[in-house]
Parts: sequence; C-alpha cells; structure tokens
Amino acid sequence: MITQFLIDDITKFSTNQSELYGVPSLFQLNLSKEKGQLLAQELKANKEIVLLGTLLMDCMLGPTFKAGKMQEHVSMSISKADELLSKDSEITRDEKINILKCVEQHHGTDKFFSLEGYESKKLYHHLV
Repeated sequence: MITQFLIDDITKFSTNQSELYGVPSLFQLNLSKEKGQLLAQELKANKEIVLLGTLLMDCMLGPTFKAGKMQEHVSMSISKADELLSKDSEITRDEKINILKCVEQHHGTDKFFSLEGYESKKLYHHLV
C-alpha cells in the first residue's frame, strides 16, 4: 500500500533536489506532477504510482547534470528511487516494481511494463 507518508517523503526529496540543483526546475517538476495526474485519470492508471513515478523519474537529474554524467541519470534515479521506496514497509512489491519500471522506461521502450510506465513515457515526450 502506498502511504501518504511515502508520498510526502518523496515529494519533499524531489522538491529539495530541484531547489538545490535547479534541474529539473520546480516549474517542470510541478508540471510533470500535474500532467501526470491528468494522464493517469485519462488512461485510468493508478494515480499514486504515476505520481511517484513522475516525482522519481528525474530525481537524480541535478547531480548527474552537475557531474557532467547526464547519461547516468536514469540508472542513478532508479537506484535512489529504490532506496526511497524501501524506507516504507507498507509499499507492496508489485507497487515498488511498477514505480521503478516507470522511472526506468520514462524515455521509452519497445514494450512497457505497465500502463503507468507507458504514461510516464507519454508524459516525458509531452513535456520535451
């Protein structure tokens, strides 16, 4: 089960990363959350999974940008997402895997793991 505590914790982390590095900007982060929720409703996807996926998909973009290692932002975001999600014992294994796949597949793939993963790619391409 995805708890409000987990949502709040990840929202705080993503916001802090944005404020610290400026990448993604707070505007971009908030737009992603907003559009993600609209697309989740339109596609009848799980809104909590989409929310956490959109918050985490670029959560390590700032540090990789600063280090000149942008190509590593997805793998580093997956690793950080796994760490953050693992803090909450209430989240189910399936929810966690789905969120991590959203992060992994947000630039696209031949076959998406889930509707929520497809949504994260659709959102990414809508915003770019």
